Amino acid sequence: MPNFASALFENEQQVREILFTMEALLREGDADEAALRLELAIEALEELGHPIAGLCHETPLNRVDVKGWEALHQRVLELNQNGAPITAVGIDISVHGDAVVRADGAIEPFLETNFYSDAAFDFTNGTRVDLIEGYSGSASAWQGCFVEIDSIVSIAGLGRLNAELRRLEAECRTGEHTDALDHDALWVGSAFLAVRVHQAIRECIIEWGLPFPMTVLVGSNESYPFFDAPVITRDEFSPDEMIDWADGAVNMVEENVPYAQTQSEGTAPWLEAADPEGDADADEHPDDVAAVADSQVSGSSLRKRLQANAPEPADATKVEESSGGFMRLFKRRA
Repeated sequence: MPNFASALFENEQQVREILFTMEALLREGDADEAALRLELAIEALEELGHPIAGLCHETPLNRVDVKGWEALHQRVLELNQNGAPITAVGIDISVHGDAVVRADGAIEPFLETNFYSDAAFDFTNGTRVDLIEGYSGSASAWQGCFVEIDSIVSIAGLGRLNAELRRLEAECRTGEHTDALDHDALWVGSAFLAVRVHQAIRECIIEWGLPFPMTVLVGSNESYPFFDAPVITRDEFSPDEMIDWADGAVNMVEENVPYAQTQSEGTAPWLEAADPEGDADADEHPDDVAAVADSQVSGSSLRKRLQANAPEPADATKVEESSGGFMRLFKRRA
């Protein structure tokens, strides 16, 4: 087992709590908030001079490109015609694919695409709350119960970050690499990459739609930090937003409100999140992260900010009242 090392936190349990918070936000349908929370940790890494911070900043969402979406659409229709009604698609970041190393050393994350029917889980009637209840840690009730699996969907734009994370993971997992900042960079960068993939799949759905209302999940096949969460559930996809690929891309935002505008409504600035213990760190300027370098107390402050307003276990009321732009975007129309 690798030894725990960190420049930001006192013990491994604190890191696990942060990662749990990030995954909980994804499962609640708030990937953008998860990305914003991670920015604080990225800024801390940047202040301490770790190159992972720069690689994260090089990969804004608009530079990440999902490929193979039209082929995915066609594959779903083919499977349906073959007698296996597909009600969910899972896209997993996987460590088991063949890594393609580009000339510059970049390695894009390998994605597996899983096609599910209701034999695995009642995706047709399952709400986001139902799916959240179907998870148990990093496992799920439908794990391994796919109708078919392939690599039809791929992603581009994360290759430089992913290659550096693979290198760090190989070193940190040996148990002999004790550079505390490298260990921090591994969990921060890995969480950031997983959230970016989740966001990119969401954006692809927004731009290109789906053949019919269905559930889409983004998860992990042994890829650290093992996040797994619904991007969209069937009941969140309005029936009148079904598209035909012959018609091309469709603007699926209600009343043609640009998606970027929906993100600024009802979402508290992440750095201004309330300190749950109300200590002196709550008044600290959000850009002042230099003190993290030499104080475990600062690490505790960072942990509290990353966890601030962490979602409670989902219930029907909480999901219905969610103010996240994405949840509003896919709320069923009256």
